[in-house]
Amino acid sequence: MEVLIIDKNIFCARVEKTNRVHGIEPHPLRNKFQRDRDRILYSKEFRRLSGKTQVFIAGFDDHMRTRLTHTLEVSQIANTIARALGFDEALVEAIAYGHDVGHTPFGHVGERSLNLIMNGCKNIYSFNKSLLDREKGFKHNFQSLHVTINLEKLYVNQPGLNLTPYTLWGILNHSSKEYKKCNYYGDDGKCKLQNRNTKCKNIGRLSLGFYKFNCLNDKEDWTFEAAIVAIADEIAQRHHDIEDGIYAGIIDRNELVDTFRAYFDAFFQERDLKHIEALKKNGDKSVAIACLSRLIIDFYTMNYIQHLRNVLENVKKKYNIGTYEDFYKNKQRVHGHLANETEDKNIMSYLGFEKSFAIRDSKFRKFLVDKILYSELAQSMDGKSDFIIRKLFKAYLSNPQQLPDKTIDTICLNFTNQKPVNPSDKTSRDLLKETLKDPNLSKGMEKIVLRTVCDYIAGMTDYYAMSQYEKLYGAQKFRNF
Repeated sequence: MEVLIIDKNIFCARVEKTNRVHGIEPHPLRNKFQRDRDRILYSKEFRRLSGKTQVFIAGFDDHMRTRLTHTLEVSQIANTIARALGFDEALVEAIAYGHDVGHTPFGHVGERSLNLIMNGCKNIYSFNKSLLDREKGFKHNFQSLHVTINLEKLYVNQPGLNLTPYTLWGILNHSSKEYKKCNYYGDDGKCKLQNRNTKCKNIGRLSLGFYKFNCLNDKEDWTFEAAIVAIADEIAQRHHDIEDGIYAGIIDRNELVDTFRAYFDAFFQERDLKHIEALKKNGDKSVAIACLSRLIIDFYTMNYIQHLRNVLENVKKKYNIGTYEDFYKNKQRVHGHLANETEDKNIMSYLGFEKSFAIRDSKFRKFLVDKILYSELAQSMDGKSDFIIRKLFKAYLSNPQQLPDKTIDTICLNFTNQKPVNPSDKTSRDLLKETLKDPNLSKGMEKIVLRTVCDYIAGMTDYYAMSQYEKLYGAQKFRNF
């Protein structure tokens, strides 16, 4: 089946339908979505993705994915889907570039570590012992919004990149907006983390109460472009988990192909069978991996394009939509109805893979997780990564003066915005030290230090996190700092 390039879809996101929180002058050459994309592309957090883990720690092997190469692959796949169906390519690029800018060093183990700390599950002195719900949580898609709305800076008098709500909504919704029941929560109501066997104060619930974004409206800011990026993210993950696993020598190519065929044989087209035959015939590892890339990416992408095309036709008929004006008049109603057709009331679930395909993909994903993510190599990296993050947190909270000047300035700025404290001519370091000693102010300052340290560690690359651990705990000579 050839993918036909069509004109702009009637369901395509329109730049004139969304506005930034802070209005700016139009650009003579670039529209709003193009400017969103470029603002993310030139941000510090985007550049740091080159040094962050995807599956294996960055720098482990030159051929392994990093968070940046993953992001670029997501953008490419999303572009292919958007172009085939007539959706806005600049918007899918903006969402794809921004979807992981809040990710941690060391991949998902870094995310899990920070979330457990920020839910008070891993105690760090008294700083996170009695967190309120509004102070809890860490998740990379929420953090990506926190980065683009609050932490990055383009202007003197306002924080953030000032992106459009369509881009922000896509970044937030590329991944789940809540955690499932905590894996460490036992049937007896006790926490099994680190074999502590004590009563779980969170009742198995991992909160994300810290993240509040009033600039978004689900019914108005959702787009099909966001769903396309979310699926492209899944496709890219399947592909590079396989490829990196083969490069690392922890997955057998023939076993992989046989398993893939067993799950998806009913969905294969003639082109897919040709890719499989070429894959079996090629003994050269590099050529075989190229064949594998074509097979996995083409198979998933073509299947989703056809499925989404069918979904769009059904939406047209069901809601009598013939023009983009019809769609925008009914956009909120369409959102509500489509979301209600899913178990989790989430429109992104409705716009995911076709149901029978999704069931097979779930089984195939479990096969990859068992083979790759639970391998000795990946698990040993994860264990070390979790240890480094916990030790960095402990070091910075035991003595916040070890933080960089800029981070301490951020702590004090956040504190003085909340409390009527006049720092007069004190330096930020003096103010921090004195406030932590004051029993009337220390609790408020501790919570701000906790979240600021969390943001600081989340922004680190793998290498920087390891170098900071060595600086704080290692035997490195002081003159080498």
